[in-house]
Amino acid sequence: LYPAKQEFYLSTSGLTEFYRNEYSYFLRYVLGLQEELRLRPDARSHGNFLHRIFERALQLPNEDSFDQRLEQAIQETSQEREFEAIY
Repeated sequence: LYPAKQEFYLSTSGLTEFYRNEYSYFLRYVLGLQEELRLRPDARSHGNFLHRIFERALQLPNEDSFDQRLEQAIQETSQEREFEAIY
């Protein structure tokens, strides 16, 4: 199965991954794929983000519909330095 002229290498982490999840091993060690890095906010950061959105939406003039104010608040809050890397 394995090419005779090619050196066989298997790390401890690779062997552990194989026994834990063969499909994951195939994706990572055979195909060379890696998981996409995702930043996920903790509960406190997410709560601060939502609080800021609603605070901003309720402070905007009532001329627009609530949905429009909410959309504007989401866009503005997402661009704040505190949240732009996460959202």
